[in-house]
Amino acid sequence: MIATVSPAMCNYGETLSTLRYASRAKNIVNKPVVNEDLNVRLIRDLRAEIKRLKMIITDGNFDVSQPGSSKTVTELFSEDIQRKENQIAQLTKTWAGKWEGYQNIIEDSNLALHSEGIKMTVASELPHFLAVDDDALGTGVVIYRLQDEHTSIGAAGSSPRPDIELNGLDIESHHCIVEHVSGKVYLTPHDGTTSVNTDLVTSKIKLTHGDIVQFGSSTVFRFNHPQEAAEMKERDETRARGRLLELSPVSPRDMLEEQRLAIERHYEEKLESMRREMESRNQHEKERLMQELEKLKISSSVEIPSVQVGDEGAPLG
Repeated sequence: MIATVSPAMCNYGETLSTLRYASRAKNIVNKPVVNEDLNVRLIRDLRAEIKRLKMIITDGNFDVSQPGSSKTVTELFSEDIQRKENQIAQLTKTWAGKWEGYQNIIEDSNLALHSEGIKMTVASELPHFLAVDDDALGTGVVIYRLQDEHTSIGAAGSSPRPDIELNGLDIESHHCIVEHVSGKVYLTPHDGTTSVNTDLVTSKIKLTHGDIVQFGSSTVFRFNHPQEAAEMKERDETRARGRLLELSPVSPRDMLEEQRLAIERHYEEKLESMRREMESRNQHEKERLMQELEKLKISSSVEIPSVQVGDEGAPLG
């Protein structure tokens, strides 16, 4: 924390207040929690309280009764612990039931959730409409599954109630019918205007994976057909392989042989590069040793001046 203070006497009060807050701010400890469930937090707090009460009972030998009560402090603590454990059991049951309900919804809807890093994918085995701009203020992903053979689409609150209720502009009570028969999906317009890929639909039409369907003036969906998408992907890959074989002047066996030779050349070049590097290092080391040897020869060839000594051992002048 950076606090701005002033040496001026006129700012004495503000400076003192800032320093007091800075002193208190040192004791602030942030514990960030992202998307924590309320029941999980309550269960954690209750367990911490139970642990604290058990430690009090274990450490102290309480035998003091409250005024007007025959119960000891230990008995009161034990009742409090039991009450909190019952609350934990109830909260755990509620929390488990909620997530079990979510799991049942996913299983009944034939949906699959895949998480990879920060990416999450919701996959459906059935053909479905994916809302593009059904609600500009909405934050969720809306999927309408086409599970039944006939799915009616109409305005919300219509009678009879349609299978898919829409709230957009120009949505009629009996807007259109979608049929899912033998893996194919057909759309038949009725009272409302419907367009597929910006083309107005006036009669029964077969929907294809990736089609953009608009109901009324503003309600837009993308039609997804997982089975059809898989078939389209397989056909595209087959065509790509066919084009590659047509453009290639060599057979697949020759292509494999060429790849093998390329790998061999790559490793031979790598080995040759390593050999040259080792030779260069050896040459540098040899030159360094030769230079050190020359220095030793030069230092050993320096003559030490002789000193003449007299009969009594004293050096002569």
